[in-house]
Order: sequence, then C-alpha cells, then structure tokens
Amino acid sequence: IRSLGRIRSLDLGIDPRGVVTATLVGPSRQANETDRQFLRDVIARVSALPGVEAAGLTNRLPLRDGGYQGGVTIDDRPELSGKARPTALYRIATPGYFKALGIRLLEGRGVEATDEANSLPVTVVNESFAKQMWPGQSAVGKHVTTAYTGTSILRTVVGVIREAKLTTVTGPAPAAMFVPLEQHSSATAGGVLVVRVAGNPAGVVPEVRRIVAGLDPQVAVTRVETMQEIGRASGRER
Repeated sequence: IRSLGRIRSLDLGIDPRGVVTATLVGPSRQANETDRQFLRDVIARVSALPGVEAAGLTNRLPLRDGGYQGGVTIDDRPELSGKARPTALYRIATPGYFKALGIRLLEGRGVEATDEANSLPVTVVNESFAKQMWPGQSAVGKHVTTAYTGTSILRTVVGVIREAKLTTVTGPAPAAMFVPLEQHSSATAGGVLVVRVAGNPAGVVPEVRRIVAGLDPQVAVTRVETMQEIGRASGRER
C-alpha cells in the first residue's frame, strides 16, 4: 500500500485532471491530404466545444502506449555514431497537445500552427533528450537527423518540454522527440485525441463521437479513457 502511495505521489510531468482521451482508428490506406484535413477538422471542432480548454493529437499516449522509437543522428556529436548511436521515442504532436496534457515548456517554443509541411522541419524534445545529447548546453537551435518514415530529415530543435512520464511512472525517462503532425508524412485518419475539459471530461465524449462520425463515418472512436484512469492503471501494474 505504501509503495502504491509513493507511485501515485510521483510528479508525472502532466496534469491528468479533466483530461479524456480517445483513439481514432481509420481505414487502412495510404496517407493522403484528405486524412490530414480530417484530423485538422476534428481538432478544430472539438476545441470549439463548450468547456473544452485544449485539444490535441498524438500517435502514442503517455503511460499507456510504448513503442515507435528509432535511432537519431546528432549533427554536432560525431562520436554518437555506429554502436553509440542514440535512440529516441518518436511522437507526433499538434499545437494544442502539450496544453491538453498540462506539459510545461522549459525553453523555446512548442508545436505551432506555422509548422506546416513545407516549412522548416522542426522538433520539440524532452529534458532527457536535451541532457543526453547536449549536456550543459541549450538544445534550442541544435539539429537532429531522423529517418523514422524511411527518409532522412534534418530537424531543428525549437523547444524543450519539462520531463513527463511517457512509458512508465517509475524509472528514468527515455529521450523523446515530438514532431508536428503536419510534418509527419505518414499521417493517416487516426491517432490519439487528447481533450482537456473544465468539468466532467466524460461529458464531451458523445460530442466527440458525433463530430468524428459526421466528418468520416469510416473512422472508429475506441479506447475512451481519462488520463486519471490511465495513471491509476499504470501505477497498479508497477
């Protein structure tokens, strides 16, 4: 009981209160602009619902979803190559994502609406990433090369977020980078929608289902959970 109490008292780096999540599962097909517009419309309409303070989308939800990581090349760290090449979690984010989860920005900026497909490729990294790759230095303005989608892309670090528990509530946090949805070439009509609500978060779920069905009836809304439920389940499992 004491161990469980200690876990629940840990600083998760997110504020789970008032946050509901829903996984959107679209048809299996090649990513296209129609799917990208669908995601834009879902986020815009959910954000406009009464009581909604912020809404965003990601590909993997903290404390629940693992996986999706790979090697990264740090341009000014040539010694970090070969067997020493570091890895990082790869996460997609939209402008409202960090606010929806209550993740604070430490340096630089977050993902913004101006981060479009044809603009400068950027990334926001977590504290662990910044400290591992550039100890004692500012990460903002540094460059990282990734090839998660099969094509090597040089990205500029524009911000650093406060450490948040991404995979487990205990243990060291893995390095993670967050890429704007608009700059993720494999984005399809799916992902995890995160909504922060002033009041009962479950109250917006029927409206979210209505919005999604109205925009694309082929997209299913599944795994509807509050972040508090996810946090409690994560604590019990460990």
